[in-house]
Amino acid sequence: MISWSSAPPKKRTWIEKFISQPHQIFFMASIFWAIFIMSLSFAIYLGKINASFNLLHGFGLMSGVFLNAFLGFLITVIPRYSSSTSIKPKYYTAIWVGYQLAILATLFLDETLGKAFFALMLLFTAILFAFTLYKANNKTQFETLLLIGLFIIASFNILININNNTSLLWSILWLLLLPITFVVAQRMVPSFYGVYLQQTYEQVPKSLVTIAIWLFVIIGFAQELYYVKLFSVASLALLTAYILYKLPIYHKAPPILWILTVGFSWLPIGLMVMFFEVLLNANTLLLAQHILLIGYILTLLIGFGTRVILGHSGQQIIADSYTTSLFTLTQVILLVRILASIGFLGNLSFTVYLLHMGFVLWIILFIAWGLKHFKTILGKN
Repeated sequence: MISWSSAPPKKRTWIEKFISQPHQIFFMASIFWAIFIMSLSFAIYLGKINASFNLLHGFGLMSGVFLNAFLGFLITVIPRYSSSTSIKPKYYTAIWVGYQLAILATLFLDETLGKAFFALMLLFTAILFAFTLYKANNKTQFETLLLIGLFIIASFNILININNNTSLLWSILWLLLLPITFVVAQRMVPSFYGVYLQQTYEQVPKSLVTIAIWLFVIIGFAQELYYVKLFSVASLALLTAYILYKLPIYHKAPPILWILTVGFSWLPIGLMVMFFEVLLNANTLLLAQHILLIGYILTLLIGFGTRVILGHSGQQIIADSYTTSLFTLTQVILLVRILASIGFLGNLSFTVYLLHMGFVLWIILFIAWGLKHFKTILGKN
């Protein structure tokens, strides 16, 4: 007599679940670096540790927090953008390991070697995205092509300016973080509204997106060119304000959507502040960059990250009161940082206390965000 019984499928370990989706490993790294780097930054600021504040605080947060988070998001959505097959775990896990090693090497081992490795990882990411696009049904997918180009440009520029710390931070911000956030936001935010309103959304004209990306790149290369930088920042501020004005995103909507709208709106505001900083040669403790990083990028990451985590774990895609509180805390951190810059310009004594408060609130924010999604990110749900 023949038995047709079969063994039950092997149950996956939590480690296998953890690495099964790219956003999980990259988001976890982002949360770790956010708490670790800001804690070290605070210690350096208080004089407890002797280390380069600009390198650790600037490069550490930009690469460890923001870039990790966006890599997790992009590796997840680019195959969907271009109707391609999902990127295999062995590839994105290799990227994940490489990025963390590059960050560690740059901050704590050999800065030059670490930067070179970091630049090569950017290039490897571009190659992986290009290969994903090659296998796609839509081989001319506009946003994916832009993202590939940005990763390549940033990679080579970092290699060329490997011994210039200021150029490194400026390059990562203007050639990578700001434009890739813009590429994603101008596509995804109106799309999410279109789904919610059950109507076709109107995409931003490709010509305007292309002009905006070129302006980001020009600013990235024009760090020491006063008039070029001034004109480009002003032009980009006006262009992004116009794009935001034309987007169909001003409707009554749940928090998961208006969080994205608020985040996107900080882009032209930060650019306008940057314009006046350049025009007046004002030392504002990098106010514009903090508006762009905290108000624009971090707020959007909370919105995008929440959607990815909830959607890929089979949960309802909503921003509950906890998530809304995290969004509110992000805006409070930004407000504290704005007030600190105003206090610095006025040489007011409370500035130092506001900076201390900003450090602490940032750490609280990421601990709270990690606690909210810890089990889901680890694949334990």
